[in-house]
Amino acid sequence: MTFVPLNRNGGFEARAFADGSGYFALARVGYEHADAFDYDLMVQLCLPDATATEDWPEYSFLIVERHRTTGDDRAIFDSAESNAFIPKAHRRRIRSWLLTMTENVLLASNCDAFFMVTFCDNLPPVALEKYEALCQLSRRHGYNVTQTEPVTGKYHWFVGRRRPSAKGIPAMR
Repeated sequence: MTFVPLNRNGGFEARAFADGSGYFALARVGYEHADAFDYDLMVQLCLPDATATEDWPEYSFLIVERHRTTGDDRAIFDSAESNAFIPKAHRRRIRSWLLTMTENVLLASNCDAFFMVTFCDNLPPVALEKYEALCQLSRRHGYNVTQTEPVTGKYHWFVGRRRPSAKGIPAMR
């Protein structure tokens, strides 16, 4: 399997959309020719539903692997798995796109507060750098960020506006 990156010049196109479940951005980052897979970066801010354990929207990001023949999708949250097929030379560009897409989702949602959690436990420091960059982005947009580690190796962040906006995601339960 050989990953072929898209937009090697740094530019990219992200589709943004919202529905009753949250705010999303999706951008094609590459493909694999022989096995017929396309790879998209997805950023999502999902509103809590009746089964949610938290009262705030959850922010997350992932790679979506889509088989071009069958149309089957598979969510890849584990960076160790995506790093196995995305060459190191392309990861910095994809991280830059992640930050841009996150900024667009935050601006579109005008969210007062949300949380994020590491998918994998005991991430190495290099993987946590991505989360620190996301926290810095949030701070630049008027949020306070509180990090906790309720379970050793599993990081949580609560991100809330310094001053609540007049509008935003509907009031939480």
